[in-house]
Amino acid sequence: MEFALHLEDTPATRHLWPHPFRLELAVTLTERALVVRMTVENSGAEPFSFTEALHTYFSVADARRAAVRGLQGVTYIDSLRDDTREVETPEAITFTEETDRIYVAAPHVVQVEDQVRRRIITIEKHNMPDVVVWNPWTAKAQRMPDFGDSEYLRMVCVETGHMAAAHTLAPGATWQGVTRFSVV
Repeated sequence: MEFALHLEDTPATRHLWPHPFRLELAVTLTERALVVRMTVENSGAEPFSFTEALHTYFSVADARRAAVRGLQGVTYIDSLRDDTREVETPEAITFTEETDRIYVAAPHVVQVEDQVRRRIITIEKHNMPDVVVWNPWTAKAQRMPDFGDSEYLRMVCVETGHMAAAHTLAPGATWQGVTRFSVV
């Protein structure tokens, strides 16, 4: 099963962002995976730069017993510490406090391990160089109007995209990024 959403520039969008463009978000559901494909076309005469991210929140039984794997040795930007750059040292990222990091030039495959449900969510990305790992934890969750006070314990956010640096698209050029999600 597949469906696609399309967006093209209009006078209203050009008021917000002054570039001619076409955007398509296509979602394919197969027996074994969910595939999300984002395509951006520069339909104008000038280059433009953009960032993008697939904001994926994964349901876990308990964030304190979940881990993100596959980012060891990768440089990250810590958004909670004045955008300082660090290198991830542990094999698994675990959650005991608010986490908001951009992993720059992350590997092709990252996994979310839900130890309680005994499952692994595999995230495979193509042409989307960065990965964000986020959880608001207690205080931020309580301040967020669209987030229940304890919902942070039942989710882990792992996003793919261009977040550390914008991608520049030449006139007439098309960019496409794909992320595939599967559960074992």
